Amino acid sequence: VWQGKQYEGLVVNVLEAFWANGARLLAEDGTIFPEPARAADALRFLRGLIVSGVSPAWTTAADEELSRRAFGDGHAIFLRNWPYAMDLFEGKDSAVRGKVAFAPLPGRARGERGVGSTGGAHLGVSRRSRHPDLALALARHLTSEAAQRAIALGAALSPTRQTLYRDPELMRDHPGMPQLLALALAGRPRPVTPYYLLLSATVQPEFSAALVGVKPPERAIAEAGTRLGFFLEAVR
Repeated sequence: VWQGKQYEGLVVNVLEAFWANGARLLAEDGTIFPEPARAADALRFLRGLIVSGVSPAWTTAADEELSRRAFGDGHAIFLRNWPYAMDLFEGKDSAVRGKVAFAPLPGRARGERGVGSTGGAHLGVSRRSRHPDLALALARHLTSEAAQRAIALGAALSPTRQTLYRDPELMRDHPGMPQLLALALAGRPRPVTPYYLLLSATVQPEFSAALVGVKPPERAIAEAGTRLGFFLEAVR
């Protein structure tokens, strides 16, 4: 099970399928879908998971929580999700406690290595802040080793400091921390552009149309590329 609902989570899942198939959404030089055939093939693969029954029909309405609950209730063998789900699966009331492990995403038959998308949150100080010094002090505190340890222990959020992934206290409750660090370091970011929100909102309906079978994958990629080209040209 995975996230196929029309929202940001769909973009992440499609990007991971792209990468496993040697495709990109946006190249370093700004080229949109520089490998269109491979991108379409990745969409076709995801659609095939649903059509063949490997993934349930409701995948096109699934977000993180719907897919997590299905897996946690024992209705799926494999789940693509974020690390927070592992902490919930290991909770004292979990039906799958002690039965779950995590691993890198698989690649495709041609040998491309499967990698996950990086997530994370970001801290910044607005240029219009009335108290920039206090805001900066808060950001420094929240990213300190002590605060990152407390957040990891209390909120099940992955720390940003690499040393904490081998912290004895954290590893006692989360023995998979070293493996999680390796996966995080191997991950890839979504396209780095100041217009990412526009980019994501533009491709979401096209990716969704391919998954539900409304459009052939090649057409979805072509039309997403045309729309993206128009919008990005207008804002550059």
